[in-house]
Amino acid sequence: ATFLVDPGDKAGVARAQAAAEELFALATGLGGTITGEHGVGLVKGGRLALQWNEAALGLHEAVKRAFDPKNLFNPGKKLAR
Repeated sequence: ATFLVDPGDKAGVARAQAAAEELFALATGLGGTITGEHGVGLVKGGRLALQWNEAALGLHEAVKRAFDPKNLFNPGKKLAR
């Protein structure tokens, strides 16, 4: 799920971020993932550690570095941590 908020509403953004963290924790706590058919973009970036162990995180980062050493492909997205 993604929460739509006015980016100028700081309190609304904070509530949406808190709700997203709670949702991610619930989903992974039940054995699910933080994402479904869509990738890990800006909203879910850095949250893969909620569902992957350290070895998987390291492998993900190594593959990213191997294929995109200059971080040109979709920069700032699909971040493991």
